[in-house]
Amino acid sequence: LFDDDKVNHFSLSENDINANAVKTLYFASIGKYAKMYEPTKRLKNSSVFLIGLGAVGSRVASSLALNGLGKLFASDSKEVGPADIELGPYTNHNAGTQRGEALRSILPDKTELHWVKADLPNKQFLNCLNLADLVICCSENRSLLYRSSLNRMCVTQGKTWLNTAVYEDYGEVGPTVIPYMSPCFDCYFLRINSNIDDIELHTAYQEQLMSDEKQLGLLSP
Repeated sequence: LFDDDKVNHFSLSENDINANAVKTLYFASIGKYAKMYEPTKRLKNSSVFLIGLGAVGSRVASSLALNGLGKLFASDSKEVGPADIELGPYTNHNAGTQRGEALRSILPDKTELHWVKADLPNKQFLNCLNLADLVICCSENRSLLYRSSLNRMCVTQGKTWLNTAVYEDYGEVGPTVIPYMSPCFDCYFLRINSNIDDIELHTAYQEQLMSDEKQLGLLSP
């Protein structure tokens, strides 16, 4: 998912090597990575745009940071609430503060964080999307139209993106959309619909999710 050219012109400090010793040894055991430090270099010199910093997004951000991601762009306009504290890495001390500011206090100092206080695309949001190597959507906006419009935006800009979502009784990771190389998000749901036994019930459920757009907003096409 990250550019191979970046790896060849980048070196690791001794601190980077020591901090990622266990992960480095793991990747060294995989034949694809003949150079044992290549995955660490790849992460160190790559960037991710994370949309949504709730319970899921904040966990993803923490995991990426702890694994040595070089630059993290993030977008969220909400404050830390009880569910974020219960399920995410936030503490009671973070309650009522902006999620982006709270996340900044949690992540390691070496992680470069660029936070945009927005849920819908403005100039800063689009700038983050254009600069990132990978986009991960962890938005609590469950509207399929929201993700469909994000899909069109990423495909148009040639950005690989990963969908994640949490519903009442299950979680969803995927698909990973690689523009013009894999099926897109809309294609994914067409395939799901073609294999549903009770299509009427499933359609009613999708329509209910789409009705959330009135409360949660939509990305511009």
